[in-house]
Amino acid sequence: MFEKYQAEVYAEYLKLKGTSIVLANPTPSSLRDEALTFQKNGREGAELLRFFSGNGEQNGKLDIDKFRPVQNFLIGKTNEPTIRVVEFVAWFINFQPRPFENWRNTERSGLDDVKVNEEGDGTADNTKEIEVPSFIGSLGERAVTQENIPTRLISEPENRIKKLNFLQRTGIVATLGLVMGVGYWKGIPPDGCMYWTGTEYKAVDCDAQIPNTQILALNQHKLDHFKKITLPDTMTFNSLTRVWYSKINNKVEFFTSKGEHPVITEKVLKPVTIHILGKYGNNKILSLTNTNQVDTTEKD
Repeated sequence: MFEKYQAEVYAEYLKLKGTSIVLANPTPSSLRDEALTFQKNGREGAELLRFFSGNGEQNGKLDIDKFRPVQNFLIGKTNEPTIRVVEFVAWFINFQPRPFENWRNTERSGLDDVKVNEEGDGTADNTKEIEVPSFIGSLGERAVTQENIPTRLISEPENRIKKLNFLQRTGIVATLGLVMGVGYWKGIPPDGCMYWTGTEYKAVDCDAQIPNTQILALNQHKLDHFKKITLPDTMTFNSLTRVWYSKINNKVEFFTSKGEHPVITEKVLKPVTIHILGKYGNNKILSLTNTNQVDTTEKD
């Protein structure tokens, strides 16, 4: 459900893009300055700016670097923004309803209205044509509808389900219930969020409050496959095609999947090499490559 909220916020941004120089060409500094203007003018919800301050306080000095992920999201450089980034954009463009919790309640209320209208007084013709909410229809093949929109952000249903009888509708409801049940059984909340524990991603409810931790939109691949290697000295030559690394402030970390660094997201992980594997991982590999006169004089 958060993905749909993210898509609607981004679609609204695209509509407003041509109305403001800041929206047309967002930069960390222009986003910060405009946010301060909105805050001074009393825009509701300005307390979220504490996440963009250096000390985490509501009235603290805003850190320009913390607006870079917002810029990356708006220009389409990333399609996996954090909840805070999406909520900031929603606040920045005055998207309604917001925040996500209010939007979700409105969405669920709309679904309840659809259900009531379908059920009626129980005497309606079960073969009448009904329309399924678009986000259910889009569970099939998705299509990006505008240029330069990050993949998975804007999607439209390919088909509408028509003339469903009572048994078919019951089957759909049962299937959706089964999918949600499996999600709970695997520890994945239906709203689809996760956070980085320091060694791996864990599923969590989107409303969870974890101190000093970013709650992210759930990425099933990262949840299943992205982990930090805590015992690098156990790596072997087989790790050359299976491990990625980062080197930040002379500290090297190894991970089991490619992508961005889970904490410093502007850093992209690199495929591990024999040189890196031997120098910062398993020293035995370096000695073996030297014995066999393999050139490992590459740069870190």
